[in-house]
Amino acid sequence: MKISEKQLIARFRKGDKAAFGGLVTEYRDRVLSLAFDLSGNYADAQDIAQEVFVKAYKNMAWYQEKSAFYTWLYRITVNQSRDHFRRRRDTVPYEEIPVSASLPMEMLPAAERTLDNEKMHRSIRHALTHLTENQRAAVILTYFHGLSSAEAGEVMGISANTVRTHLLRALSRLRPLLEEIKELVHE
Repeated sequence: MKISEKQLIARFRKGDKAAFGGLVTEYRDRVLSLAFDLSGNYADAQDIAQEVFVKAYKNMAWYQEKSAFYTWLYRITVNQSRDHFRRRRDTVPYEEIPVSASLPMEMLPAAERTLDNEKMHRSIRHALTHLTENQRAAVILTYFHGLSSAEAGEVMGISANTVRTHLLRALSRLRPLLEEIKELVHE
């Protein structure tokens, strides 16, 4: 019998530290996927995901259950990704930070495992580097992870209207880049 998220949180708060492992098991792939989408690098995503769960473990008392647990974890993931990128940007010039779609193939849906899709996937990831942090996060949270504008706003700490503004600006910046990608894939 599977223990619910609420039960795991309650057990953890009562001192059952092992219950946190159930939460990690439940959300590991989603956090890793979001960290990868935000960082563009699998090794960085692994580091970020680890930092996310350490931070969540240490700060579980701050989770108030007003929002879904995944929303709280996503917020930590977005913040850790930003911090990780800023630390890295301070030591490596921006132009030298690799943008790679090095997510292991077994983590990709079967439809994305073809060569054309892989080429398009890499191109889209590269196009995302042309967005501001908030625009990139808004696009990734809503289009890649299926969050509503309200949920994305909660994760990002902004209003749903501000998320929609970031999306509109991002899409206007991406439109010419996506046209280039479409041409590349159909070559």
